[in-house]
Amino acid sequence: MKTAIPVLILTILLTTNGLCDTNSMTAAYHLLEGAEKLLNGDYNGAIKAYNKVIALDPKHAFAYAGRGEAKSGLNQYHAAIADYNKAIALDPKHAFAYMNRGNAKSGLNQYHTAITDYNKAIALNPKYTLAYYNRGNAKRELKQYLDAIADYNKAIALDPKYAPAYINRGITKMGLNQYPAAITDFDKAIALGPKSAPAYFNRGNAKLHLDQYRAAITDYNKAIALDPKYVLAYYNRGLMKMGLNQYPAAIADFDKAVTLDPKYAPAYFNRGHVKVRLKQYRAAIADFDKAIALDPKDADAYFSRGFANTFLGRTEAAKRDFHKASQLAEQAGDSKLKD
Repeated sequence: MKTAIPVLILTILLTTNGLCDTNSMTAAYHLLEGAEKLLNGDYNGAIKAYNKVIALDPKHAFAYAGRGEAKSGLNQYHAAIADYNKAIALDPKHAFAYMNRGNAKSGLNQYHTAITDYNKAIALNPKYTLAYYNRGNAKRELKQYLDAIADYNKAIALDPKYAPAYINRGITKMGLNQYPAAITDFDKAIALGPKSAPAYFNRGNAKLHLDQYRAAITDYNKAIALDPKYVLAYYNRGLMKMGLNQYPAAIADFDKAVTLDPKYAPAYFNRGHVKVRLKQYRAAIADFDKAIALDPKDADAYFSRGFANTFLGRTEAAKRDFHKASQLAEQAGDSKLKD
């Protein structure tokens, strides 16, 4: 989660580290420069600006915190954590640094230690909306759904217009199979932000689980209109069209998904299934080949390729595929489900 830096906070922090001499004024300029570049997504530019601040004032905690956020924006999470550590060492009450260090740890899938950082940020600032929101995200990743919802509830209570909290609360409710309640949250997110592609996409997912295929397609259409490179929206829309026996249209969506992300194995797998239904067995096998190349442990892909080989009379090839699928399923404990 990227966080904006309020100008008011910057103004306060600019007065904390030095007298009004040339160096402090220059540091102030570069601090503002770094914040502007950070907000515009120019992470490398932000790092350069914060480097200049640190060169002028090696004890400027906020410069380290800002540089850490820029590094997180580049997915340089270990380097970001080192900067947040420095900021916290300089200012142990730096709630922003704790919260963003938690975000960096979440980026490394270190959710338990991330929660510890969010806890600290909240202890320092009990009204820190983003800390509750991000703690909820970490708990959701750990499948602590009820606790995650409690954090999203708190974030929403503090900021009733914070649309991402409604979206992620809705996603969490889906994890509890509470699909109508999830749709209510996505509706609210859309009311707050009508141009939010993720809100439409996830509402479509909830409708998918309620077997409302046509309504789900409508939401995926909207998500794609807002974000024409939304791979999962094309993929899930393809699944819905499969469910409605709209096979050529489903293939078109899977084609788009693999064009945007040539390494997205599920799109090849399901495109192969559509081709089997259309009796295009050789083309289906080519798709299953690709799915297997991308995910060699996918038992379902081997099984499906074996099925297609059977239709072509390739008995030995089918036997090999079924045997491999059985081996992988036993190793995994169960075969992977795709939906």
